[in-house]
Amino acid sequence: MEEKKIFDFTDDAFFDSTKKEIYDELLIKKDFTDYYVHEIDDGKVTVTINIGSKSYDCIFFAITSESIKEMIQGKKILNLRGCYINNFDIEKICHNKWAHLDAFDAQYSFWEGKITFDKLSINRFINLSHAFFGIANVKFNLIDCYGIDFESSYFKSGEMTFSFCSFKGSLIFELARFKNTVVKFEHVDFGNLDISFDQFQARSIFFLDDKLASHIQFGICETESIVFQDCIFEKTINCEYLKFEKISFLNCINLGQITIGWDKHDILHAIKKGINYGRLGNNKPFTVDELASQFRMLKENFHNIGYYDDEDKAYRAYMKYKRKSINGILSIFQSIKCNLRILKKNHWKKTPQLVGLTENKSTFNFFRLIWNSIRKVFFFTFGMIGGYGTKPFSILVTSGVIVACCGIINYFTKESHTIREALYQSALTFLTIGDGSNHFVNVIEGFLGLVLMSYFTVALVRKLLR
Repeated sequence: MEEKKIFDFTDDAFFDSTKKEIYDELLIKKDFTDYYVHEIDDGKVTVTINIGSKSYDCIFFAITSESIKEMIQGKKILNLRGCYINNFDIEKICHNKWAHLDAFDAQYSFWEGKITFDKLSINRFINLSHAFFGIANVKFNLIDCYGIDFESSYFKSGEMTFSFCSFKGSLIFELARFKNTVVKFEHVDFGNLDISFDQFQARSIFFLDDKLASHIQFGICETESIVFQDCIFEKTINCEYLKFEKISFLNCINLGQITIGWDKHDILHAIKKGINYGRLGNNKPFTVDELASQFRMLKENFHNIGYYDDEDKAYRAYMKYKRKSINGILSIFQSIKCNLRILKKNHWKKTPQLVGLTENKSTFNFFRLIWNSIRKVFFFTFGMIGGYGTKPFSILVTSGVIVACCGIINYFTKESHTIREALYQSALTFLTIGDGSNHFVNVIEGFLGLVLMSYFTVALVRKLLR
């Protein structure tokens, strides 16, 4: 039977041994199935962590709130390296006052429970590299520091939130694995620091109401969903190697550059899967207007970074959802159908939930609906024919089909003696607005030729000049 490995973080010799390298490799490569905390013995805590069928004993210092308070008030240095911390709240320890420290070192520490860093000011990094977070909820509120280092740390499950924090240096998540953890940044001032998520794993990453005046690097990063909502981008966000299923750029202002690929990251479906995260927990799917605004922002971004093919795809998606947001005549029937469903659910009793005609009478102005319906047909037609000016080849194919169809009509209506002559006259009519024939089909074909040739010229020149 293989001997159980023991990692003793209370022994200084451990940090110079090969066992340290083994533990580091476990943190960044293995998934811990569960862990068990033993009784405190002689000022030490033993935590057994399980990886599949293998178990490892980790020995940490057992530290009390009084000991932490003495460190803060005395040396102004909080040294928690190799310590076990459960239900930590620095604000309560300091009696709701700001804690001012010169250093905070918590490498190779173990955290679980409710962890709160509140009203904390540090002149240097908060060092949490190689830390192990069990089942925990970690909050960083009102933190003013140089930066935080989570390199090679592990978080089993829970949530980590940064709210109203100010960073001056770097925020490092390299090689950190938070696979079952939600990481949120709300109202955070990142300053000019660089943020590195190289080889980082998390369930979800949120940036809410943040001003991102720094470079963000997602290098080979994996997450189920990444949300940028109500943010301002001032520099670069490199998502080239970021893997995700859902993404959101709702209400974001892009003053910098976002490196992302439309097809590589399947942006169309990733955004459609996204959700509008309300502040009161009232999360809901995106409306067509919200989808259109995100595609428009991405279209402008792709243009700025020279991804012109991706720009065209984002523009087509934007126009598609812009068209869907227009209320046409069909909206009346959709509203009636929705109201009938609500009435049936409420046993045919009138309810404030009724929508459409009872919600906004001006929306259902008949003449406005007719005009909107014409606009929708116009957008749909030009989108199908030429992708809103992004597909000149499709316009040529459509033109060829029209010429062939009109030629066949002319042939069967005895306007031409042979099919070759009929096609020639049809092409002449399409390209030169007719040859003097007074046939009604030729008039329509001449008009379509004028419109489509102009449409083709604009689309082709747009492609070439870019």
